[in-house]
Amino acid sequence: MKYNIDTKENFDIIIPINELFDQDLAEKIQQFLSASILKNRSAIIDFSSIQSIENNLNQTIIDWHHKMYDSNLSFALCEMNDEIKKSMQENEESDILNITPKQIEAIDIVAMEGLERELLGDEDFDF
Repeated sequence: MKYNIDTKENFDIIIPINELFDQDLAEKIQQFLSASILKNRSAIIDFSSIQSIENNLNQTIIDWHHKMYDSNLSFALCEMNDEIKKSMQENEESDILNITPKQIEAIDIVAMEGLERELLGDEDFDF
């Protein structure tokens, strides 16, 4: 396994243990996120051990964001180093991502969005 999972009540924190975010890691996380959608669980990816990312994977991460929110779930990224943040910002769609400096802030976003979904019920809204 190339990542660890910290399971919370309504979401999971995916913590890759590689220094490189490569296609192999992305495929494993994709499988996990697909299962999370089926289980109705939001997700956070903690980049604290990731030092670099293959350029073609920036769009993959944005696609994950879309899939999670299309499934009425939350998705956040945290602990990205400056190089990865800069790489992500090169994509025009990157401003839709929830990127936080610390994991606790990502947890807050996911928890607050979950509360909003509970309070608003079936009302249609965008985050």
